[in-house]
Amino acid sequence: MARKNKLEIAKDKKGNNVKNIYTLVNSSGKTEYFTSFMLDGKSYQKKNLTKNKNYNATCQRRS
Repeated sequence: MARKNKLEIAKDKKGNNVKNIYTLVNSSGKTEYFTSFMLDGKSYQKKNLTKNKNYNATCQRRS
């Protein structure tokens, strides 16, 4: 599936870039979060974190 908009590197509250996290504002105005990672030697490119309920990428938690 092709994306109409280009993904942008996510920024933290101080304005610094966040490594491997990308944002995209969809047509309804909501921000979606994407990431790329490697697991068991397989590379996953630009997985959407907001579409999966297990990730809950819309909230930020600090530990």
